[in-house]
Amino acid sequence: MGRFVVWSRAAFESLDGLFGTGRKAANPSQKKRRGADYVLPRHKMVNADVARLINSDEVQAVVRPAKGGSRRAQLKKNPLKNLNVLLKLNPYAKTFKRQQSIIQERKLALKKK
Repeated sequence: MGRFVVWSRAAFESLDGLFGTGRKAANPSQKKRRGADYVLPRHKMVNADVARLINSDEVQAVVRPAKGGSRRAQLKKNPLKNLNVLLKLNPYAKTFKRQQSIIQERKLALKKK
């Protein structure tokens, strides 16, 4: 079960004297020593309907337009494993691989004889 705290009217009135209100400072005759001139902070925003404020014509007129979707970084492929990437970097690699395979076939043919 939860615990309940009941506040009396006198308790709330003494809080105003102790901490002050939004308009008047705290009462220095109270037991609070430090901050006798303490004033409760005010809200920064009077109207908390942020969605309506942001979408208002006045705000939208001065806001920069939204940027387009972000581009995803391209995945770097390994040219030692990916033949197409190797050929982009080194077009001669195709000819070289063909020559190496022809040489390998000749060596195998000579071995069989």
